[in-house]
Amino acid sequence: MPFHVPYSRLRADRVKRRMQRDEYDGPTYVYLLESEEFDAYKVGITGVHHRTRNRIDLFGPKGWELVHKVEYPTRREARAAERAIVDSWRDLGCGPAVTADQMKYGGETETVSRAVNKF
Repeated sequence: MPFHVPYSRLRADRVKRRMQRDEYDGPTYVYLLESEEFDAYKVGITGVHHRTRNRIDLFGPKGWELVHKVEYPTRREARAAERAIVDSWRDLGCGPAVTADQMKYGGETETVSRAVNKF
């Protein structure tokens, strides 16, 4: 499933890493993180056996805690599940809860306020 990456936000090395990740179509986790600091959830994907650094590990030191993860057989399936989760949040009228400036490793568009649990 193609997706748009705003290249103006990415340095050349980040573009290269993203392209390498997108070529990978092996087992992939969909994960849900929670941040008390931002009062937010974040959904994302990361390869199970991929050489790039695990996205879950990147967010841990920034105060995000793993709530749940599910393994999918392919990256395409995991990306579709991630997109469905984000779309369901947006269908409820819940926009991103964190700004790009607050997210050193990206992923702000896949966040939502923890108040979404009240719906």
